[in-house]
Amino acid sequence: MAPVFEAIFPNNFTYYNSPPVLKISYLDPNLHTIYYKVGPSIIFIINNTEQLLDSSIWNDLGEGAFTIEFYANDTFGYTSNSVNLTLIKDIIVPMITVNFPNNSQVN
Repeated sequence: MAPVFEAIFPNNFTYYNSPPVLKISYLDPNLHTIYYKVGPSIIFIINNTEQLLDSSIWNDLGEGAFTIEFYANDTFGYTSNSVNLTLIKDIIVPMITVNFPNNSQVN
């Protein structure tokens, strides 16, 4: 039987302006490895610990939504179904334009 997904942090569809902290937990008495994928990159992580999203992945991401796929396998070779998490990278500072009053107007 494949490892069973138990918990995830952060919540799906949340916004970040820096690499998010990931905390994933799988249940399996024979758990071997847990890893995540963003595009072609694969990063191995430790069960039930907080880890930042890999900085090289974060730096390569553009503004907007991206998907992290989590997997786990056990010592018998069973791999879990993927658990997908969509997050939004939001690093562009909003611009504010003051239309009225203008700089030269005195009241």
